[in-house]
Formats: sequence, C-alpha cells, structure tokens
Amino acid sequence: CLGSILAEKIMKSGHCAFYIQKVHLEVGGLIAAVAMLFVSGVVSSRPTDAFWKARDVGGGRMESGPFVAWDAKIVLALVATLLQSWLG
Repeated sequence: CLGSILAEKIMKSGHCAFYIQKVHLEVGGLIAAVAMLFVSGVVSSRPTDAFWKARDVGGGRMESGPFVAWDAKIVLALVATLLQSWLG
C-alpha cells in the first residue's frame, strides 16, 4: 500500500507524459522478471526449477529451456490473460 502511494506521488510530480512513465515501469519490471528467472534457478534446491538444466518432459525425452512442455492450452491461457490485462 505504501509503495503504491509513493509511486503515485513520484509519477504525479514528474514532468514526463504518462505513457513514457508507463514504459519506464514496464521495462524495469521486465528486467526484474528476467533476473528472477535466473535467480530462482540458482537459489532453488530442486533441479527442475533451473530452466537451463535438462528435465524429463515425458516419454524419456529430456529438454531444457523456459518453454519446455508448453502446449496449445498453455499458449491459449497466456493469450487470454494478456488480452484481459490489456483490454480490461
């Protein structure tokens, strides 16, 4: 709660347009999310949390990467979530 009030105060005191401030917030969030993708893999004791390590995806296949085992249902859920967040 305090963070949102402080952020609002800082954004209202700025001289930049809202869309420029929004881009700055989103870029910062993207950088933090990508950093946490790596940090969570390094800190976790479970080997399946590190996306760069190979893991079983079924049928004896071992794959690595951030999108391992994604299928059409997961992509559809992601698209629906993004559309809902962008369109309200």
